[in-house]
Amino acid sequence: MIKKIAVLAGLIFFGLSVSIADESKCVVHNYNLFLKGEQDLTSLDYPFNKFKKIINQLVFENYQKNMCIEVNDQYMATFIKDAQNTIVVTAFSKQDFDASVSGFESDDYESFDANGKKMYYGKMKDESTGEKRGNVLFVEFPEHGMIVSIISPRGMTKEKLLQIVNQMPF
Repeated sequence: MIKKIAVLAGLIFFGLSVSIADESKCVVHNYNLFLKGEQDLTSLDYPFNKFKKIINQLVFENYQKNMCIEVNDQYMATFIKDAQNTIVVTAFSKQDFDASVSGFESDDYESFDANGKKMYYGKMKDESTGEKRGNVLFVEFPEHGMIVSIISPRGMTKEKLLQIVNQMPF
């Protein structure tokens, strides 16, 4: 499940290049089908309007917010600096993450604590090719029953991903 969520964000940039003028009218059918894969995801209790407010305040190295959407009670925002540099922020239920944590391969993700939060950092793996591309940082917010992931398809460092997380007061 965790790898699928990380792969999802990669698909958005590597396979679903979508330009959205009015995000309130956006329906991303491939995203819905992808998330519904093996099991339904648990609805996120954290309010979307609060997620969006935090996303709208995020400032990082000339990246511009491209979109912020809610799909099947999961949240996603994308940021673009240029054609080569993108960031995807997703929020999903901690319950889904907990069900998948036992599947972490020890050499795939580094587990650590920072700023009082449990975090996991590692490379995204393309499930079809096994190729590792891009980096992802998962952050637990147990007080909200939520996991936030910050995904960099171009392989942003852990330190840079932490700079982004530090701007997110969930």
